[in-house]
Amino acid sequence: MSFKIFKSSRRKFIQMMASLPPTLNFTGTLSAREAEDRNDSWNEGKLAHFIPIANHENFLIKTSFRESLKRTPLLKINDRFVPGTQSDSQGYFWQFYAEGLKTNFNYELQITSSSRQALCDTWRLKTFPHPDAQVDSYRTLAYTCAGGNENILLEDGTRFFCH
Repeated sequence: MSFKIFKSSRRKFIQMMASLPPTLNFTGTLSAREAEDRNDSWNEGKLAHFIPIANHENFLIKTSFRESLKRTPLLKINDRFVPGTQSDSQGYFWQFYAEGLKTNFNYELQITSSSRQALCDTWRLKTFPHPDAQVDSYRTLAYTCAGGNENILLEDGTRFFCH
């Protein structure tokens, strides 16, 4: 198996990625007040991980579970249920795609079984403002490098992964 490495510098790659439109962005953090109110008592149940991605009208929630799920789980968004799509062969990984949401709206979410029994506690996630909206402030979190094989080099000899 071979991998084709970018024919440009890391700087050019970063500039190219920064110029792409931000159609989907990571979001979904608890405010200090919400964390204090929950008193670290959020029950993850069978849920091992979830990655929430949002834009102004859609959510994509990627999940993994501590045990294989034989039936399709549901994502409850307020009073609406969205069926999951299995993304592995054994039923540990599922994703949920919710479309047509209200812009700049705070939703309550929960993962449930196919019989609508809670698999974890609820959490809140807000859609972004409409792309044409004027916003007073913007806050983002960027995770820049997960690392990787440090022996992978670009054509100019620069290491592809930083350390």
